[in-house]
Amino acid sequence: MAQIDIAKTAFAGFGLIARKPMAVAGWALFLLVVGILPVALMIGPFMTTLFEFIDLAKADIEPSKEQLASFMSAMYMAHPVLWLTGLITRVMLTGAVFRAILEPSAGRWAYLRLGMGEVMLAVVVIVLGILIGLAAMVFMGVSAGITVAIWQASEAAAIGVGILLGVALVFGVIWALLRFSLAAPMSFAERNFRLFESWSLTKGHAFNLLIVAILVAVVLALLEAVVVTVFVVVVGSAAGVGVSSGALTEETVRAFFDQPAATWMPLVAPWLALVGVVASVLGAMALAIVTAPWAEAYRQLNKGPEPGM
Repeated sequence: MAQIDIAKTAFAGFGLIARKPMAVAGWALFLLVVGILPVALMIGPFMTTLFEFIDLAKADIEPSKEQLASFMSAMYMAHPVLWLTGLITRVMLTGAVFRAILEPSAGRWAYLRLGMGEVMLAVVVIVLGILIGLAAMVFMGVSAGITVAIWQASEAAAIGVGILLGVALVFGVIWALLRFSLAAPMSFAERNFRLFESWSLTKGHAFNLLIVAILVAVVLALLEAVVVTVFVVVVGSAAGVGVSSGALTEETVRAFFDQPAATWMPLVAPWLALVGVVASVLGAMALAIVTAPWAEAYRQLNKGPEPGM
């Protein structure tokens, strides 16, 4: 019986980054152009109007109905476009990571495609989300009924039962996600809908997959801490550009952003562009770190070939 190598699986993303740095660079470029740039272009006018509202609020002036209507209209128009570009970005990048692990020889265009594998990947993830969501809702409904019934007899007992049922729900969802965790790479690899087949494949491996998930979560948390630190430094530096005295303090930063948005936005914009580039690179790396382990686990259990250099 095939077994999961926990360390190799959990850190498969790092191995992928080391083996395929140019592919990761391609993913970063794709994320920047298709994922981040449309958001910037669509959100730009929206943010400009928002900053105008902020300036009006500072002057204790109410925005007109026309301004509010234009603001809401821009939001409604941007939503479907951003949803579509976001979906395409997530599906194609996830497919690229799966392909790099499961089909390492198919490296053209940084493993990026939009084919049947990506379609099946998207479908199985959506269906799984719906099924788990519905099951959780049913469980919560039943739990609420039980808790209310017990409440009539004892409030303390009802609270205890409610807590136990809540814990059971959390553990149940985690367990179900672990058992179905290989549905996406399996559906991608076989170019077909594979959901309940993942349940069979992961039988006896849920604990190892849990350890993998915990390790990945820890690594992701550390990466997020780095991103937040970089963002704080960049924002502080951007604010410092507008401080004539050169002393960057809480007061000078507040004074800088208290100016009209038209004054400080041109100074901050280059830094925001830099943040977008850095975010795309870190996002591509994070995607590999988070996504690759599940493709690697499927490869090991399916006894697929080792990823090549």
